[in-house]
Amino acid sequence: MRQSHDDPDVVYAVIVDSRGRALTRYLNQSNPQIAEALTTHSTILDVIAEVRQHPMIDEQQSAINLDSTSIGTVLLGYSRANVRRQLITSVQWNLATYLVTLGLLAGLILATFHWLIGRRVRTVATVVELFGAGNYQQRAPVTNDDDISRLARNFNRMADELNATMAGLHQALQALHTSERQTRKLSHVARHTSNTVIIADAAGNIEWANDSFTRLSGFTNEEIMGRQPSDLIGGPGTDPATIATLRARMAAGQPFNCEVLNYAKDGTSYWVAVDLQPVHDTD
Repeated sequence: MRQSHDDPDVVYAVIVDSRGRALTRYLNQSNPQIAEALTTHSTILDVIAEVRQHPMIDEQQSAINLDSTSIGTVLLGYSRANVRRQLITSVQWNLATYLVTLGLLAGLILATFHWLIGRRVRTVATVVELFGAGNYQQRAPVTNDDDISRLARNFNRMADELNATMAGLHQALQALHTSERQTRKLSHVARHTSNTVIIADAAGNIEWANDSFTRLSGFTNEEIMGRQPSDLIGGPGTDPATIATLRARMAAGQPFNCEVLNYAKDGTSYWVAVDLQPVHDTD
């Protein structure tokens, strides 16, 4: 799970007790805001106070309560610089839910430690602190079926679930980064090809056209945004049956190939080979 700590989107994760002391912490020191704050502040809470002011940092705060008494707060910070906001919101929600549970367990262990001084309690408390600091492979020893062992068993189960969730989120982020890189490559190819390229949404409304199309047709991108491609194909000498078929195939989401006489904005005619290729979502 240390791969998740290499993700620049995770900025900090800290549990603060009711007296404002940081019990556990994780700071992503590769994040530029964290790195800059560390040069001017000596305490983790001062670092977080500065970083959370940055417009690209989102923070999730969740209270930790024990018997209706607040024993601390979970602070979880994410950067919105590299991934889509919708995915980050999902990450925040899932991680905040598990970290609240982690914070509650940590609070219970720390509260128990004050009146039950023993080797096993200290061991479990140490495991929880190490886990909260980012060592996600730590597990508490379970020796029998008493209250301490049941607490340790529940912590281990929660830790396993958190590991699985973090692995899935890491894979989703990697897939998103890969998809964005591929999209940038395809956009570069489409923009620089000598062929004319038009991209329309599922309803058939134009979203983008490359420079080759604007040069050939005489229309600017602003003039064609939201229009149907079939609206830009046709004129006095154009076969109306071909245009009707093109519109029907677009509405049905089916591929279509044809050659048709088209007209530029200034009335100049030219022949164009139409290659209509729908792109469907995987789901």
